[in-house]
Amino acid sequence: MAGVANATVIDLSGFSNGETLDTGDIAGLTVTAVADGNGAGNDFAFVLDTNNPGSDGDLAAPFDDPSTIGDENFNPGNVLALAQNNCAGGFCPVNDNGTGGTLTWLFDRDLVFNSLNVYDFRTGELKIDLFDDLNQLVFTAMVPTFNTDTGNDVTDNLFTTIDVGGVVFRRAVFDFGGSGAIGTFDIQEVPIPAALPLLLSGLAGLGFASRRRKQA
Repeated sequence: MAGVANATVIDLSGFSNGETLDTGDIAGLTVTAVADGNGAGNDFAFVLDTNNPGSDGDLAAPFDDPSTIGDENFNPGNVLALAQNNCAGGFCPVNDNGTGGTLTWLFDRDLVFNSLNVYDFRTGELKIDLFDDLNQLVFTAMVPTFNTDTGNDVTDNLFTTIDVGGVVFRRAVFDFGGSGAIGTFDIQEVPIPAALPLLLSGLAGLGFASRRRKQA
């Protein structure tokens, strides 16, 4: 049996609408953002509240999953996007960068990546690469095709879940080919085997006994 962390490592719920996600905002996480096109030089990732998306109506809740039957009406709350321009004082206008860019996360420890949701991405406009502590690629994926009622690759107010499969990673690179956002991250601490604390306590006990014998 293994112990499992209950809370996800990346939790955006405590951020304000438009607030940037910077290095140090989440323990052990270094954040690097590079915007392309009309956002170039304004290199920030920011939190967008899907209940108050400003002029970015295609990232407004509720969202539907076109791969399932029925109207999902999913409300993710805060999601993460690349800023378009004019960020200042730790906040950005609530509008994602339609020309994309790259967001990189580097953690100070190994973590387990289970899944994430992606919002308003057209096919081929988001590539996800995960690397281990030796900088070896351990997972890669492109956003799949959205099957809509019209048959067109139109993704406004749609989402899909990317199953990462519990990969252990250290660095994540999200390559945005256009507009869209990511969120609802299931990233956990690496489980500690249940027997490990008992083993460590046993070793500590042996060390203590050894010291007592030497002192006798």
